[in-house]
Amino acid sequence: MKNIWTVIFNRAVVDEKTNSISLFDCIEEVIVNFSKPEDISVPQKNIPINFAIISLWSDNDTSKDRKFEYLLEIIDPQGKKINQFSNVPVIEKGKKRLRTIIQMNGMGITSEGEYMLVIKYKKGSDKFVTASKTPLDIKFILNTSIANNKIDSK
Repeated sequence: MKNIWTVIFNRAVVDEKTNSISLFDCIEEVIVNFSKPEDISVPQKNIPINFAIISLWSDNDTSKDRKFEYLLEIIDPQGKKINQFSNVPVIEKGKKRLRTIIQMNGMGITSEGEYMLVIKYKKGSDKFVTASKTPLDIKFILNTSIANNKIDSK
């Protein structure tokens, strides 16, 4: 089993007739606006962001279905694992490649900096092996005009 690539996109659309995938808006950086300085210092923040993590897998043994387990780990800038998702896809008999898509509808973050999305797959009976690491930069901006606009509109 080999992970060819893993990339983060705003959305992915799979054509059901041709199985072709269209990927929209590659995401390398997310900017989070805060209206109050105290919101930035909260240890755990949830940001409402939708994105898709798409991976392309390859395996040359096409003689049978190949079921495998993989994990997506989200590592914060301090190196702490803050979330983990697992999946058990199947590469069908006769096929060499498989796309996997993990749709995220929000993300917990701890601080600004470089987050690492680590893809691991189970090799053998119980050992997970790192297949890829994809960075995602999170930047914070204090935007006091958001708070001021709310006050002005009252």
